[in-house]
Amino acid sequence: MRLIKNREIITDSWTPIADDTTIPSGNIIVTYNRWLIDKETLLNHAGEIGVSINIEDDFDTLLSDLEHFSLIALNFAVFTDGRNFSRAQLLRDRYQFKGEIRAVGEFHRDQVYYLNRVGFNAFELTNEDDTQAEGMLSALDEFSVYYQ
Repeated sequence: MRLIKNREIITDSWTPIADDTTIPSGNIIVTYNRWLIDKETLLNHAGEIGVSINIEDDFDTLLSDLEHFSLIALNFAVFTDGRNFSRAQLLRDRYQFKGEIRAVGEFHRDQVYYLNRVGFNAFELTNEDDTQAEGMLSALDEFSVYYQ
């Protein structure tokens, strides 16, 4: 899978892990539910840990565990749901999360600039199309001045 991270197009080095699979070595992304169920085991994992959060997951439950995550993937089920904009802003500003915040799912090129402004620094690309990747990357620099 390719993604944009820190304004570069790269190949993803993280492995997403389903709830019912064994935990491999290396950097892994587990689901919210997997984290809650296997937290003690995952804390002893040799690689870095990321967590994937859906909009219906209780975000507040994970706040006390932020120090254990190097990556937080916020899933957009539909592009019209803006709650992950607020979650990213809270992670960066209120909770001082320094790791990767990744946008996953149904977000559009028109949203990438604003997603970056609120704290996202990685964007999972839905296909291997170079045009999509370049378009998303250029969207990060569409505005040079903002009022907020």
